Amino acid sequence: MVGYTDGSIKIMEFKNFEVQAIFKFDDLKTNEELTACTWCPNAINFAVGTSHGSVYLCSFKPLTSKSSSQSIIKAIRLNGVSRPEPDISSAVTGILLSSFDPEGSMVVAFANGEIRTWQASSTPEVFKTV
Repeated sequence: MVGYTDGSIKIMEFKNFEVQAIFKFDDLKTNEELTACTWCPNAINFAVGTSHGSVYLCSFKPLTSKSSSQSIIKAIRLNGVSRPEPDISSAVTGILLSSFDPEGSMVVAFANGEIRTWQASSTPEVFKTV
């Protein structure tokens, strides 16, 4: 995965040096840039952090056949992670993910030295309320 300052990413397959997908985060704020990204061990989910302290949890579905025209990437901005007043100290500098299938953990490091953790759960109570 390669990130660009315009808010886009390219997912590359290095065996054949091919671009598998291109995705642009259209809801980035003014002067907000991508600063960190990481894959889950399942090679489907990934997370992307920004200079404003936001984190996107994303899912990648590669092409399954030559007849398919596009890979699919879905992304959601995690509001509980975002900072209300971004500055240089709120930039995401690192992200670590477990499998998120759908349970998992996420550790996010910020430029000011703060580290936060989140845990996703799929208990039966959660499925009943969704």
